This record gives sequence, C-alpha cells and structure tokens, in this order.
Amino acid sequence: YFCAIQEQEIDTQRRRAKNNSPFDSRCRHCRMQEEDICHIIGSCSRLCNSMYLPFRHDQVAQLLYVEILRLQDPAIDFKPPEQVRTIGSTEVWWDRKIQCIPSVKFNRPDMVVWDRAKKQATIIEIGIPLDVNVEDTERTKRDKYMPLAIGLKRVYPDYTFQCVPIVVGATGLVTKSTRENLKAIGFNEQVTKKLISRIVEKVVYGTAKVAKAALSIRE
Repeated sequence: YFCAIQEQEIDTQRRRAKNNSPFDSRCRHCRMQEEDICHIIGSCSRLCNSMYLPFRHDQVAQLLYVEILRLQDPAIDFKPPEQVRTIGSTEVWWDRKIQCIPSVKFNRPDMVVWDRAKKQATIIEIGIPLDVNVEDTERTKRDKYMPLAIGLKRVYPDYTFQCVPIVVGATGLVTKSTRENLKAIGFNEQVTKKLISRIVEKVVYGTAKVAKAALSIRE
C-alpha cells in the first residue's frame, strides 16, 4: 500500500475525474485544492490537526523525547511526555509556551532540552512535510524559532542556544542534515543510524494510516 502511495497510484478524486470529466476533483475534506495523494498525505489544511499531528508528528516527537531522556538514563521506559521532565543534568520542556523578553509570536516549540551541566539549550522542532518541501521546512523551522532563542538568551545569559529542526519527508525522505541535526542534539553515530531507521518507520506507518483514514471517508 505504501509503495502505491509513493507511485501515486492511490484512487483519489483527481484520478476519478480523469475518467469522468464532470466529476468534482476537489479534496473531499477541504474543498480548496485538487485531491491527489500528495495533497492527502501532506497538504490538506483540514487533516493537519486531526491526522498529521497524531498519526505522524507526535509519534516522531515522542520517540525523540524518550531517546533524549535515555541519554541520561538508558533504562528509562516510555511514558507519556510531561511538560517538564528532569533526569540528571538534563531538563526537557515538552510543548510548553515560553515567556521571554521581548515576547515573540512563535513561543511553543515541540521541545526545549536544557543541559544544566554544559549550560546549553536546544530548541527542537519536528516537521513531516511532503518530500519536495523538506529543505524549505528545515529553513522555515530555524527562522521561525530564532527570535525565541534570542529572547531566551536575554533571560538566561549564561546559556548558549541552538535551533535544531528534525525534518523527514512524508514518504520517508531523509537528508544529510537530518543526521547532522540528530548529532547536534547529542546522539552519537551509532544511535543516530538506529534512530533514523525508527523515525522513518514511524513516518511511513503514519503516512499509510493518514491515507487509509482520509480516503475511507466518503463525501
């Protein structure tokens, strides 16, 4: 099924319209764009909160959350993320609104990882766009949260800050920067390789789930 998604061979409104000219090819959910498989798995505004986030984005974010904690305690088991979790010298803020000076528009990143020993903080943002948008999404994520990093620097002048986007294409595309960004968080080469495979697995499964769920809903 996932291979059919990659080859764009899934039955959508656009494909049906080719065989039936009066047929409405607009997306059955948003009614704003033509419904092809790329639109369904990564571009529909109506599916963002209901499917993209829970089926894909949150699964990757939770995986990273646990692996970051395991850098301090390898024996830790998966638990639902807490807004603030401290293990050893690491403190992780999960999906938390952050006040800084001056206030900024984008102040709720997926995670902020504080290394109290090294006086470093890493703002982490997850993105699962269409494959063609991976590089643009990485740049956008960095630019979006740079003002927050600057604001936090004013509040915590002893710390250094970095913005790290973890972006994987909706059909599993991984760029070289993904590997480098995972290393910037603190993972070594061996863990990074395994983690990339697990992230791709989450993304592929999530995309298939999105497609099946979205296309099973009739008008």
